[in-house]
Amino acid sequence: MYKTEMEACRSWVDSFNNIPGALLERAYGPEWDALNLLAGGRRDSDCCGVEAEERPKTRAEEEDETIDDERVYRCSECDKPCGWSWGGAVYAWPAGWGTLFNPKGSYDEDWVKRNAERIADKCGFLVYECDEVGLILGIDGGGYDFYEQHWLPLYRLRGLEWHEKILVPEKTSPVPARALRRHK
Repeated sequence: MYKTEMEACRSWVDSFNNIPGALLERAYGPEWDALNLLAGGRRDSDCCGVEAEERPKTRAEEEDETIDDERVYRCSECDKPCGWSWGGAVYAWPAGWGTLFNPKGSYDEDWVKRNAERIADKCGFLVYECDEVGLILGIDGGGYDFYEQHWLPLYRLRGLEWHEKILVPEKTSPVPARALRRHK
């Protein structure tokens, strides 16, 4: 049991294999298709081939019972609602940050595979799969705290609780002054 949530998170992340992006580039070269993107990165519009942008639903879309999603994506070129697909890394292939991460444990790897969409959407990871390594997580960014922005949200999404829970005592409301006066 770890004292803080961040200590527990760091310990969990330390259990991942670190894979240099340059090694993947050397291994796959121009054959990037062998590294299969499951989820993450920009969202490409299915209609005009440009980036799809998340927008609030219009009133008509709110009333349309055929739209199940909470969010609507619109093509950034024609502004029509569109389908979209994950487009991958924006800053560099396979991810802006030079190191990628592979879960060592089969439980973590199975969970990542089942939850790739949620991991990309809620934690900002790129999720790849390849025959040689299995699942790989990438971060397409740099210059900020990865633990706060990516790993801690992933630890929470995974439902891990390897840390002590700090119990905050319930606030007790003071006895009203008029109640004290009655008992004099």
